[in-house]
Amino acid sequence: MNLKSLRIIGFVSMPSRSLQDANPQAYHAAVSDIVKQLPNAGTCAHCGMGIIHNVVVKDADGVTHCIGTDCAERIGADPVAVRQRITTEEREAREARMDAERAAYRAECEARAAAAAARKAAFADILTALRSAEAYNPTRETFSESLANQLEARPLSDKQAHYAAKFVTGDNRRTKANAAAWDAIVERVTAR
Repeated sequence: MNLKSLRIIGFVSMPSRSLQDANPQAYHAAVSDIVKQLPNAGTCAHCGMGIIHNVVVKDADGVTHCIGTDCAERIGADPVAVRQRITTEEREAREARMDAERAAYRAECEARAAAAAARKAAFADILTALRSAEAYNPTRETFSESLANQLEARPLSDKQAHYAAKFVTGDNRRTKANAAAWDAIVERVTAR
């Protein structure tokens, strides 16, 4: 038996002894069905011990063997596949799916980071003004700083936009003198 290229192709458990006690005919029928499909089921092909839970493996020569779970892990079968009772093909498919999901997640994170960098660059002047509007306090976030943090991630609401315009222009309200600048800031920070 070539142990280097061992592939798990299935799992078979022998019927329980309680079935033999309760219904001997059903027990013998179940055992004979298993033995018809796998003639060496019930005996470990590696150590020769009698086993209940068989790991069905195929070696490099294409020969099918039944091995106990402990021997399967000892001789190099994938321990995760043995514990979770999944075949080598199922394990490889699961790994491929997880790799694809990880790659998609990394791409999504990179796209999000690129979008955040683009937003930071587009609103650099407003973000600087918002962050310097109130005295910096490391123990709590100021209102203008919270507006800046939200603007980095997404557009502001109309009400927030007017507060941002107030902080950036330095005026408490919109007047004829600051109307153009005020409206430009509101329009920029609320754009979707």
